[in-house]
Amino acid sequence: MSRLTTLAAALFDDRRLKSSLPELDHLHLDTAPGRVRTLAELLLHDHGFEFAKLLVEDLGSNVALRFFFFHPEDHVLVSIETDASENLPTISDSIHAADWYEREAEDLFGLHFSGHPFLGDFVLHDDVWPEDIAPMRQRYAATTQSASAAGASTWQPRQQLTESGSVVFPVGPVWGDFSEAGLYILEGPGEQILLAHTRLFFKYRAVEKIAEGLPVSAVVLLAERFSGNAAVAHALALCQAAERISHTVVPERAQRLRMVLAELERMRYHMAVLAELAGSTGLAVGKAIGQELEEALLRLAARVGGHRYLFGLIVPGGLARDLDAEAPALLATELPPLLARIRHYRRLLEASSSFLDRIEEMGVLNAADTARYATVGPVGRASGRSQDLRCVLPYA
Repeated sequence: MSRLTTLAAALFDDRRLKSSLPELDHLHLDTAPGRVRTLAELLLHDHGFEFAKLLVEDLGSNVALRFFFFHPEDHVLVSIETDASENLPTISDSIHAADWYEREAEDLFGLHFSGHPFLGDFVLHDDVWPEDIAPMRQRYAATTQSASAAGASTWQPRQQLTESGSVVFPVGPVWGDFSEAGLYILEGPGEQILLAHTRLFFKYRAVEKIAEGLPVSAVVLLAERFSGNAAVAHALALCQAAERISHTVVPERAQRLRMVLAELERMRYHMAVLAELAGSTGLAVGKAIGQELEEALLRLAARVGGHRYLFGLIVPGGLARDLDAEAPALLATELPPLLARIRHYRRLLEASSSFLDRIEEMGVLNAADTARYATVGPVGRASGRSQDLRCVLPYA
């Protein structure tokens, strides 16, 4: 008996929730807001699931919340749906990975999670956005001019340390180079940093609201430009959602080429991160070498896909156009020497005491914290989690 079938059988006797028959990889539960926490803890502590995501949808007559949980070994999902019209107890105090999502839902949808200590001034800054705007609700019009200091409140950094000599030291939000705006608030007595807080979303523009009512083809254009560094990833995720809703079958060749483009983008993105990591440790030459390797990957992407950041290729149903006939041979010729250079670059960094002294034992996440926050990607793998979502939840 599969894990989902066993779980469904155990829950069917609970009259306080509705459980659908499990699909191959997904079980959906419907319950009251007060039961979400109990079910979530049951999934985590008794059945080995991890928190994956919280989605909020304004249906007009009510607001639905869907909590998703993922099993890292069986690669199956459980979703818990509830109505947000009632009181919503927080789950973030016991499931820390839900903290960010609850704070976003409070700001963007006007929902309140009782017991959450840090609601407000997250995505919508209090000194820019008036309270209770909730731009993701249907009642809010995209043409509304809301981001203004008029009607907003003042903001001061929150100090939590009370011991004698403690100071609050702000870093940012304006940075040189092309770094996004971000404020880092450091607290501690003297030079020792005991607490650090972030204040992000300085450039939030409610682009999701602009997308409402547009044809999918136009929304793909927006998705590509949320972050130019991840144009393929965002466009692909949007198209796959639209294809699933519309039961569109993507040709096998298009699926394979999408995977090639996504991996090419991922390589270039990781190379950019390595270059910035070198720069953050004071290695100006190391950063320059990394940026030159990133530039080589950008030029290869332009030759293969017609655009350095592969804009305009991913569309609903497949690709906007087929790749040139010589594209596979070009990748087969150009990638191996590039990968060899990247591996050599990595060895140079790992042999640099100046680099290692600045990153080793910095920001260490132990195994328990890594699981508690359900970390993924390079952060998760660097902390001992070997999961690769490309394998456990294949995108092609």
